Amino acid sequence: MLFPRLLLFLILLGLWLGLTGHVTLMSIVLGGFIAAVGVRIFGRTVCGESSSRFSLRDIVVKCWNLVTFVGVFFYEVFSSAVMVARYAFRRDFSLQPGVVRIPTILENRTAIVILGNLITLTPGTLTLDYNPEKSCYYVHWIHVTTGTDEEEVRDLIHQMESRLRRIMQ
Repeated sequence: MLFPRLLLFLILLGLWLGLTGHVTLMSIVLGGFIAAVGVRIFGRTVCGESSSRFSLRDIVVKCWNLVTFVGVFFYEVFSSAVMVARYAFRRDFSLQPGVVRIPTILENRTAIVILGNLITLTPGTLTLDYNPEKSCYYVHWIHVTTGTDEEEVRDLIHQMESRLRRIMQ
């Protein structure tokens, strides 16, 4: 059980050092602390309960899925921030805010909470509630329209949901 967590620690530390671009004693210590916290939080999810359940390949694939998920999420946050800024600087300020029901297929409680928080972090949206009986979120959107815009946002949420499912389950 120690080897998968140690490998996860080394992968997270390597990511930290690669992203910061500095290999100094302070960055190694800070990166080691952050990697240890990451192993403590995500160790059970990524490595499983016992080391016999997951192979080295499974851990690397889950880490890769996590890195791509974070990249896609930051891209979507940036693009939605640009969209909200365009709404803010329009001459005709005709927004149609509304609440939309979004069904989910996630079963893991942690994944459900993370997805709700990710929806809220995306500019122009706010997760209002989650109904466990119906497995759906109630999300407030800054501009709800019928047709392609609504379908694009639902597809985006379902894409985040499927990527999160690959990481968490």
